[in-house]
Amino acid sequence: MLRLRLLTLPLLAAAAAACGKPALYDCAGELITYPAMMAPVEGGWVAVDTSNSQIRAVVELQVSSADPMVSANNAPVLQLRVGSAAPLDPNRVRIGNINCHYMVPERADCRGLQDDPKHCIYGAPEERCYYPVRAEFPLEEVPLLDDLVVLRVGDSQTFVLAFRRDR
Repeated sequence: MLRLRLLTLPLLAAAAAACGKPALYDCAGELITYPAMMAPVEGGWVAVDTSNSQIRAVVELQVSSADPMVSANNAPVLQLRVGSAAPLDPNRVRIGNINCHYMVPERADCRGLQDDPKHCIYGAPEERCYYPVRAEFPLEEVPLLDDLVVLRVGDSQTFVLAFRRDR
């Protein structure tokens, strides 16, 4: 089952404040330089882009997977709903290369500086895989700040977006 990497909103907000706004890319790999609105979600960002002739919402997420052989066929289903309108399916989706690495989990009682590492028992290495998902949703207009905007990722993840103006 796919799950979003758990990043809390305060962590994302702190990272954005410390490093400036994130670099967001659309499905074609083009940098979104001046998004009209942005909202952090667990594992990524959602931005409303008005820089070309159309208005679009661009989603960029890091998705974790137990399966290192991820393809577009088993990627999470994405939908975006603005206000009371019907949910939108993305008109473009791009899945990046999967990145896997091994992590050795430590025991919770062996994380302090006072603990002697010789006595800590480590678990078996676990392979963790992540891949980037980018999607674009066509919008008829820029959402208002008080519009309810909901992003659904797969069957179990739903995010209510709190957009802020970027300019």
